[in-house]
Amino acid sequence: MFTKQSLWIVTIKLDLWEKSEEFDNYKEGIISYAFYLKGNCNYQMGNYLDALENLNKSIELNNLFPQCYLARGIVKLKLADMDGLALIGRSHLH
Repeated sequence: MFTKQSLWIVTIKLDLWEKSEEFDNYKEGIISYAFYLKGNCNYQMGNYLDALENLNKSIELNNLFPQCYLARGIVKLKLADMDGLALIGRSHLH
């Protein structure tokens, strides 16, 4: 279960990773995963708009992250974003 403390820790780590040059080869993947975790924290706390923003950022950085698409779909369900859900349904038909 994610808490406010979890969200705070992920936010601090994300800030450090974005500024670091140590992980240049892996930076986008690490930061994408951090946004995914932050999105999950926000979702667990009921902050659905913040969760959606975080998950969108994660997908923007790494569009080959299926768990993030699933999490974003669940958030869109909570927000009753039927347009977003329709896009998810159509993507499986191709």
